[in-house]
Amino acid sequence: MVLQELTIRSKAEKALRNGESHIIFGNDPEQLLVNQMLTFPLRQFVIDKIKTPIMNKLIHLAKLYPESTPKNCKHPNSHVWLRIWNKFLAMEGRPSVITNIFTQGRWALYNAIRRAFIAEHEHDDYHRDRMQVIFELWLEEVLAGNWKPRSFDHPRENWNADPNVRGIGYEFLKERFYHPEKYKETK
Repeated sequence: MVLQELTIRSKAEKALRNGESHIIFGNDPEQLLVNQMLTFPLRQFVIDKIKTPIMNKLIHLAKLYPESTPKNCKHPNSHVWLRIWNKFLAMEGRPSVITNIFTQGRWALYNAIRRAFIAEHEHDDYHRDRMQVIFELWLEEVLAGNWKPRSFDHPRENWNADPNVRGIGYEFLKERFYHPEKYKETK
């Protein structure tokens, strides 16, 4: 088992060194992604060599965008996104409360995504229109009953709100997912 673990780790490290576009961890391309990335020995490798560098780079680059505020945004959907992201970041674990560096980075990552996302949405109609299409397609999946709502007691850690106090959005997702027959169109 140890030899297999070392072989997998060395294959991944060699692929990264060579700049390959993807890494094949095992012989089965149908193996579940969670089993490929988040089980020993690759879990720490994925965190150290993939997730943390991407997170750090995104946080750094997002700081190049100006901060979006209601006063400097004019598109109505940018104002919606500001409200959504501000509510979310108030619920996400705050860096002043967290002692774990990686968790602090997660909050900073979400804040960086907010900063870049809203700035792009506000100033670039090319990206704004495509974001809109993605959300329209997502909504079609929700309406079809294909989007699974979050589980009970989730998010579990570093969350500043009761995860089981849910709003109308959750209730709508739950109803559509668990009772799609109520919403099927009849011809």
